[in-house]
Amino acid sequence: MPKWTGTLVDNLHFAAAIHGIRGEENEDEVDFIIWRLGLDKYRNATWNEISGGFKMRFALAKALVCNPRFLILDEPLANLDVNTQLLFLQDLRYLADSLAHPKTILLSSQHLYEVENITDNIIFIKEGSVIYNGNLEDFGKDREENAFELGCNLSKNELMDLLEEISYTQIEIVGHNQYIISASKNVGSNEMIKVFIDNDITLKYFRDISKSTRRLFNREK
Repeated sequence: MPKWTGTLVDNLHFAAAIHGIRGEENEDEVDFIIWRLGLDKYRNATWNEISGGFKMRFALAKALVCNPRFLILDEPLANLDVNTQLLFLQDLRYLADSLAHPKTILLSSQHLYEVENITDNIIFIKEGSVIYNGNLEDFGKDREENAFELGCNLSKNELMDLLEEISYTQIEIVGHNQYIISASKNVGSNEMIKVFIDNDITLKYFRDISKSTRRLFNREK
């Protein structure tokens, strides 16, 4: 992200001016964007006085003052903490849903779960080839199996023994005590979790990824 000189608000006024927005309209547009993105407290701040998360919000504000219809964002979540990521994505969703000035937003990201919470459509690209392009709601509709990502203090062999009672088809190690379990479609989240509860096994985390791009990412990486 390029470093700027001067105050945040002056940079926004300049960005609006070079796109032909001047005078009272310039003042109104900058004030609105600052309010909309929660930057009012920092309007007179300089580069060194705000965090990385607010620098990203400033970059978004700078793009928005000229009221674009289409935004392209390359890995915008990369340097943000978890809370700031969620706030930033919420901002994008609000912008896309705006009744007065709706935006089309294209972003690249490896933060799969976070982005899936706000996106409408996904494109999965590997080595220049499109693997999937479509509505997120349609992803996984034609799947033959369900899949679950979980963490527990069991080895793969212990997990295989534990899951003998259900129709699992594959257990894949994806990290330390982290697994992706594939199972028949009649095995849902409740059935999977029940096995652990019945055997008094603590789950560190659990996620149903049957309709998540996480499955595609893992298979294709």
